[in-house]
Amino acid sequence: MIGKTFPSKPRFLLPAFPLLLPLARHLARSSLRTIAVLLTALAGASVFYGTYLLTVSHRAL
Repeated sequence: MIGKTFPSKPRFLLPAFPLLLPLARHLARSSLRTIAVLLTALAGASVFYGTYLLTVSHRAL
């Protein structure tokens, strides 16, 4: 185990975070209906992906 480090995948998201700022700015100006549809779609995708990880995938993230 010497020389083996813990793989930190969230650190790979850090450079992509500033790319989400224009999307956040656009969503701040959008209507409540658009935000509700987007959040519902994201929640549905999260449920399907979580179900996939629990039932089909042999490895977690």
